[in-house]
Amino acid sequence: MASITENMNLSIIDPSDFVDPTPINDNFKILDRLGVDYITEQGQSGSWFYRKYKSGTAECWARINFAATTASGAVQSGFQFPFAFSSAPVVAITCGVSGRNDAYLRYVEANTTRVDCYINKNTDQNLTRWLYCFAIGKVN
Repeated sequence: MASITENMNLSIIDPSDFVDPTPINDNFKILDRLGVDYITEQGQSGSWFYRKYKSGTAECWARINFAATTASGAVQSGFQFPFAFSSAPVVAITCGVSGRNDAYLRYVEANTTRVDCYINKNTDQNLTRWLYCFAIGKVN
């Protein structure tokens, strides 16, 4: 005779039982009612890491490096996501300029496929700049 788990009331099949699919199927029905979201796809695309969930939520994160430039002031630093979101995702971005502690983001605007942003670079030295980005939203 099968016993029951304490927390979720799932049937435990005893090794001496004849295999009956009913307890297994009943366990799946119990688990499905929990509605727990889970990862359906994850991977890397270029510098981006990402996860997509059964619910349609997707998240991605990356460090994006830009070539050295002598441009100063608001330097355009846009980039594309590794996939399209169904609406503009929520993004969190930090930035920097190599060897400087006075860089900051001046403007950020995300849409379904890309982010348009500007890093303030307070020098005309030939320096690299970078962004850390995390985005989360819905995908089709």
